[in-house]
Amino acid sequence: MEPEVKTVTYGDKTITLVGTNHAAPDSPTIVKETIESIQPDTVCVELDPVRYENRMNQKRWEETDIVKIIRQHQAILFLVQLFYGAFQKKMAKKMHAPKAGGDMEQGIASAQAVGAQLELVDRDVQVTFKKMWRALSGWEKIRLPFMALDGIDDEKLDEDNLAAFYQSDLVDTTFLSLKESLPGPYEELITNRDSYLSMKIKNAPGKKIVAVVGRAHLAGIVEKFPQDFDLVAMDTIPPKKWTSKILSWLFPAILVGLLAWSFVAGFDHGMEQLSLWLLWNSSLAALFTALAWGHPLAILTAFVMAPIGTLSPVLAVGFFVALVEAWVRKPRVKDFQNIQEDILHVKSFMQNRALRILLLFFTSSLGGALGNIIGGLQVIKNLF
Repeated sequence: MEPEVKTVTYGDKTITLVGTNHAAPDSPTIVKETIESIQPDTVCVELDPVRYENRMNQKRWEETDIVKIIRQHQAILFLVQLFYGAFQKKMAKKMHAPKAGGDMEQGIASAQAVGAQLELVDRDVQVTFKKMWRALSGWEKIRLPFMALDGIDDEKLDEDNLAAFYQSDLVDTTFLSLKESLPGPYEELITNRDSYLSMKIKNAPGKKIVAVVGRAHLAGIVEKFPQDFDLVAMDTIPPKKWTSKILSWLFPAILVGLLAWSFVAGFDHGMEQLSLWLLWNSSLAALFTALAWGHPLAILTAFVMAPIGTLSPVLAVGFFVALVEAWVRKPRVKDFQNIQEDILHVKSFMQNRALRILLLFFTSSLGGALGNIIGGLQVIKNLF
């Protein structure tokens, strides 16, 4: 199915929207023909400055600082972007397209060719993903990686299903199917971005405008043109609620209280309770690190740092494990060059040092969390 082209009038502006599929082989051709035919004053593309720079810098993966990503608490966002970047590449290959995102690159090239001004009209992808993450419940955050993996399952990408994906933006298509189960992320990824894109496009300079956007956004953008939205508010990530800050310290406080109560009952009893909790917490963090093929030093780090990470949410065990793994097994250039292909297969995932560092960040944290739950319940059981 070909990309959809729709022309609307807004005030004294004529806006032509080209709704594309980022992996469809004919999308770049439609974009090129439309821009050359209209000779617009401005070409808008569904990119933010960060993604634009990434597309212009073909060596961006080689410059990735995996430790910095983890330190800045962006590991989850990075993984989500990797999954969907890999999904787009796989779909482009299935559709026999030269590359994913060719429509946006053609929009950039054609704008330059006809002398039109280029406008980047999408919201910062980091803001979108952070707002999506805030919209998830704790259980949904656990389910999301499995949903992402399910969305790029090879069995679901056969020829019979390609037509459905072909009609829409690839990244957004995956979330369209999650509208009922994950309404919060859907709202941020689709609905709110429709509002953002409509404001940026209609306020672009010039009287003749061509906007290249994913087909999933086409109807929403047109529907929202008559409305005005606060772009500053939409670009702002609200601070965490004070209740979430309190909850992050609540478990350590309760745990310390329970252990202190154990010592009140007797020093030997207190030491027994403390040892029990430490055993569960440290052992499971180390075990989960080992199961993810962590280096022996990373396993030792998980064992030592898990209790500290429990008592101080700022000092997460996963960060220290990832830091040590990155130090002893520094990612190679080829790890970043192949990262989008390797993430789709278990064997290559585990052999890719950059991906394994991210995996260890999560597995060691998960092991420590399970150890806290089991160990904490054992402490409570022995007290009563």
